[in-house]
Amino acid sequence: MLNDDLTIRRASTSDGPALMALERAGWSWLSDVMPQRAEDALMFDERYGVEPFLVAELAGRVVGYIRQIPPTPLV
Repeated sequence: MLNDDLTIRRASTSDGPALMALERAGWSWLSDVMPQRAEDALMFDERYGVEPFLVAELAGRVVGYIRQIPPTPLV
């Protein structure tokens, strides 16, 4: 099903609170390798800027995101 209201765009700093809410809602100790961030944590900081993030919007509401980073060796 294709929805014409779905938009993929680059993130902006104003998306931070919505993205953090999504991250906290989707976090699980079963699938995440990092501990859940504190409730007052910022999505974007000096370590993780806004540049690698893409945001999915549906009818003007942020509904998802992806952060594009180089692969991390696990060995």
